[in-house]
Amino acid sequence: MENIIGFVKNSKFVSAETRESFNLTKIRIMEARPPDSAPLDVSKHEDKAIMITYENMDSGWLYNSSISDVAAPILSIVVEKVFGKN
Repeated sequence: MENIIGFVKNSKFVSAETRESFNLTKIRIMEARPPDSAPLDVSKHEDKAIMITYENMDSGWLYNSSISDVAAPILSIVVEKVFGKN
């Protein structure tokens, strides 16, 4: 499993490091279902820094993803300062 830190902007996950937007799914990459059939909803964490744990990355999707941590408002500001504004 891998981890990635980012922010929730407009209900989408955006990597803090690369500024790339990712779609998040609970589906494993080898399942016989499309990834958009089980999205991971991050909208309640709008403007917060979050850490996503995922199994595979492919074509803008993070597969078998889950929210592993949500930063408090002060820490979200610190993460934003370290990585720069989104």
